[in-house]
Amino acid sequence: MGSLRMLFLLYVPIFALTKEERLVLWSGVTVVVLLLGALVIQRVDRWRKRELQAEEEPTSLLTTYREMLEEGEITRQEYDRIIQKLGKKATATADALPSATSDNKSSQDNPDDVPPGLSS
Repeated sequence: MGSLRMLFLLYVPIFALTKEERLVLWSGVTVVVLLLGALVIQRVDRWRKRELQAEEEPTSLLTTYREMLEEGEITRQEYDRIIQKLGKKATATADALPSATSDNKSSQDNPDDVPPGLSS
């Protein structure tokens, strides 16, 4: 019977640990599982934010800022600055695209021009 126990302990060394050693072992396992869970959550959150950021198109942003102007949440000067910055961003994006046309560039050369439908 004693040799059977020794054979069992040889193949399953976790049962040979003392109570304190098992506590430390399982505490370590718990910490590792929690850290892996936190890593997964962080990666999913970063992926979700990247997807949301990619969905924001200049036209939807223009609509949002136009509504803010109409509701009085921002002033006309703030709105004009936002339009200029969005125009620069759109120009930079259009310049990076190989299919950008010269008609698209000519309408963005003058940042004081307000696109149709956005003038008050």
